[in-house]
Order: sequence, then structure tokens, then C-alpha cells
Amino acid sequence: MNEQLEDILHQVSKSPLIDNGELEKAYRLVISSLHKGLNIQRAGVWFVKGDYSEINCQLLIDTYHQTEIEVLTISALDYPQYLLALKGERAILANDAHTNNATSEFSEGYLTPLEISSMLDVPIRHKGEMIGIICCEHIGNKRQWSEDEATFVSSLADLIGRAINAQALKQSEQKLNDINDKLEKTIKERTAQLVESEKMAALGNLVAGIAHEVNTPLGISITASSAITDSIKKLEKAMKDGRLSEGLFKSFLQESYKLLFMLEHNLGRAADLIHHFKQTAVDHSDQNIHIFDVEKSLRSLVLSLKTEMTKYGVNVKLDVVEKLTIYSYPSAWSQIFSNLILNSCNHAFENNNNPEINIKVSTTQDNIIAEYIDNGCGIPEENIGQIMLPFFTTKRGQGGTGLGMSIVYNLITEQLKGTIKIKSELGKGINILIECPLTTLPQ
Repeated sequence: MNEQLEDILHQVSKSPLIDNGELEKAYRLVISSLHKGLNIQRAGVWFVKGDYSEINCQLLIDTYHQTEIEVLTISALDYPQYLLALKGERAILANDAHTNNATSEFSEGYLTPLEISSMLDVPIRHKGEMIGIICCEHIGNKRQWSEDEATFVSSLADLIGRAINAQALKQSEQKLNDINDKLEKTIKERTAQLVESEKMAALGNLVAGIAHEVNTPLGISITASSAITDSIKKLEKAMKDGRLSEGLFKSFLQESYKLLFMLEHNLGRAADLIHHFKQTAVDHSDQNIHIFDVEKSLRSLVLSLKTEMTKYGVNVKLDVVEKLTIYSYPSAWSQIFSNLILNSCNHAFENNNNPEINIKVSTTQDNIIAEYIDNGCGIPEENIGQIMLPFFTTKRGQGGTGLGMSIVYNLITEQLKGTIKIKSELGKGINILIECPLTTLPQ
């Protein structure tokens, strides 16, 4: 191939228009290169229909007649020899297009009206199949096409094949991105549903805790109230029967005082429990940011989880800086420690005779530092990096969703703008260090 054609081909082959998937621009680049390299005035890119019944023009530029055609269809039935030649040959070099066996069918209806004397047509192949044609048409006197020119056009046809591959790849990538976007949206929706389920489960535990803890003092109060009622009935009957004595009356008063004290004590206990449960419920549901007492919030939370902790015999110790208040999201902090405590209860203390959780809260000048420690079974080293991933659980099929620690991580890093570090060894419990700003900026 001569140097000029090689230079043109080189420029086209390295053009980003070939590989960016924009076929219209790639076709124009190839056609302008044909005009320049072959010194012709008419060239086009055509594609055959799947059953070879039609040949459709994709783009044809004629600088002689000053026309540009994008929609033109030729029936293959009208030009069978031409299509047969293209299927069987790499290129058609018709120096005299009017007499060439492959192109003479075009003479009367196409070549003569357009003053075309010679044609050089090359198939465009994709995945081994002919899918189209590059058509080079010389206007004026007949010309002898050289092998170099045929090779040049064939190389440009291969570049169109490359451009088609690029477009197919781009479309596949777009479809894959669309599928990924849809999948991510579905995962987010399902995750949100599961997170909501986790919250409802936490609410269920809270309600169960209230029912269990309040039931005992209320039951005692009802018993005391019934006993007082019975004593009053006995006193009333003794008075009617004329058997009411000073000793009987004093005995009644002594028993009543005892029962009233029991009633008052247990009703007070129930009221105190309800107050703590109410505080915990507010902490869980309050999505607003405001100043709150950290120790008070933690003690209310621990009390609300007493039923679950009692089930495993877990003892929770709090060591919080006195009168520590922070400007933050109480709901986030409540959910963080609720998830951590329940996680320990559900996973850490099997075959542990003295299960214990220690929560230490201190401050620096700008940050609150919370250290969560349990003396449970610990976590295998290979799992530490995974426990904060969504859906990671070692109790699949046993009620574990694998979202607890993922929620903790997201609350700390996203909502509270803090950090979390986890250290653990098998048989040596877990140590979780949480550090967040004392003042959280509203989102």
C-alpha cells in the first residue's frame, strides 16, 4: 500500500471515533477518508438485511452532485449477481461498472443517471458474517483500481467492523449498568425493609420487656389491693356482728399499713419502669438532633433490654462520665448500643457462666469515646473484616439477618460522622472503640 493510503489509514485507525461507539461519526470519518485517499466524489456505507433481501444505505456522500443520502433501499432480488459476488469475494473491482458481471445490473437504473463509470465495493464483516458494504463510486472516465486501493478500502471496512463492536460493547455496558442500577435499587429497597424489620423486632423486644418487667410489680400491687379489700370486708362483718374489738381494729390497721406500703412501693416501681421504657422508646424513635444525657439514656436502654439479658444471665456495667451531655442524635446512639448488646446476647455467651458487658464512655476536647467490651467467645480473625458488611451472619436460618452490625457501622460513620474499630480474638471477647464528635452537625 502506498504511503499516502497508509497515512490515512493510520489516522483513521487511531481515531477515538472508531472506538467510542458513535457509528454515525465513524461512518463520516471513513467516507471522508475514501474521498481523500481514492480521489473519488461518491462513497457510502450500506448494510444488508438479515435475510439478504435488501441493501439499505446508512450514509452516502456525493460531493459531485452535492447530495447526502441516509435513507435508500435496494432490493437484492433486482441485483442477484452483485450480492452473490459480494458473498463470495473479498472485494469487487469493477473498472468498467457497466460491463462487469457483478455490477452491470446497476447500469441503466443507477450508474448511467449518476454518471458512475467504475465501482470498488468491499464487504463489511462482523463475527464472520457479511453485514454490509463499503461502496466507492468513481464519476467520469473509467479507472483502473489498484490492489493497494482495494486493500485500503478493505482495511476501512474492517475498521467499521471494529466500530460496530465498540458500539455493541458500549450498549452491553449500558445494559449491564442499567441492570446493576436496578439491582442496587432493589437491594436498597429490600435492605430498607429488613432494617425496618430490625427496628420492629427491637420494638417487639421493648414491648416484651415492658410486659415482663411491669407485670411483676403490678401483680404484687393487685394482690395487695385484694388483700386490703378482704381485710375491709372482714372488719365490716365484725362490726355488724358486734365482734369489733380494739385488738381486731389495731390488727387491721397494722396489716393495712403493711399492704399499702407494698402497694405504694410496687406501683412506684412500675411507674419508674414505665418512665425508663418511655425514655428508651423516645430515644429509639426521636430522629431529631438535640442535647441529651448520655448516662441517663444508656441506663434506660439497659433496663429496657433486661428481659433479653436475663434470658442469658448477662450483667451490664456502665462507666460514664458524670453529667455527660452531647448534642447529637439520641435515636442513633440508642440503636447502636441496643444492637451491640443484643448481638452479644445472641452470639457471644454460649457456654459462658459469667457473661458480662462493660460500656465505658469518656470524652476528649472535641470527641466522645465509647468503649464496648464483652467477655464472650470472640470473633475469628477472618470474620472481623466482614461483620459490618450487610447480611453477614453466622446464624443464617436461625433468625439472624446480618444487618445489626451493618446498621451500627452506617449510623456511626454516616449519621454521627465518627469511626469504629473492632478488636477480637477467639475466646477473648470483643473490644469495640467508637469515637464521634461531641457535637454532631445536622444532616
